[in-house]
Amino acid sequence: MEDCIRDRVPPAALRDRADRFWADVKASDDLLDPIFDAFYAGLGGEDLMRKTDYHRLVPFVPEEVIDPEVAEVLDAVVDVAGRAVPVAG
Repeated sequence: MEDCIRDRVPPAALRDRADRFWADVKASDDLLDPIFDAFYAGLGGEDLMRKTDYHRLVPFVPEEVIDPEVAEVLDAVVDVAGRAVPVAG
């Protein structure tokens, strides 16, 4: 997996989490899809990690590297969902 990541992520971005790469790249399509495609190809098997499964990676992300904006946005989603009223009909 580390080789697949090094093949897809610029060295500067690997050294610096504030590197512009992380803000510019679309994680699912431009980063994770190719990394998992290469990883499973190297194993000689079918890619078992598709976009619909990326939520399964969350427990492996250290909390201290998650941008505070993520919590703000998720809190806003919970707030809006809590005020939602089903449409009759």
